[in-house]
Amino acid sequence: MTQAPPPARPHRPTVDTVLRRFEELARTAPAAPAVLHGSQELSYGELDAQANRLAHHLLDGALPTGGLVAIAVGARPALPVCLLATLKAGGTYALVAEDDPRTARGMLAALPPYLLLTDTGRRAAGLGLPEGQRTVAVDEEAGTR
Repeated sequence: MTQAPPPARPHRPTVDTVLRRFEELARTAPAAPAVLHGSQELSYGELDAQANRLAHHLLDGALPTGGLVAIAVGARPALPVCLLATLKAGGTYALVAEDDPRTARGMLAALPPYLLLTDTGRRAAGLGLPEGQRTVAVDEEAGTR
């Protein structure tokens, strides 16, 4: 399943996207586990609420429709929050190699994104961002600082 064109069958929804499917699960099974990472667990309801908060923050920052968001948060619960928030805000995303600053700098220079989501300001500084790069630090609760 992708964020692709609608299915050909008339009895199916006109647009079947990852985001629509996720939001349906968040409505119908909000207490079900959605993300498991070590001892951390997020339910579909919690994941949806965190993604909504971040999406509103992205929109408040004037993310343009289709604007590119670079995501450098590593493989932890904040990653699906960032992916979903970007889609909810109408943006597109690219994952950046947050564990390899040299590769990350090259990726950011080649993209260039409207903004970068990262898990700490320290990590963003370690990426050697281009001058003027907009950055949003996502905290452990997938809120923003």
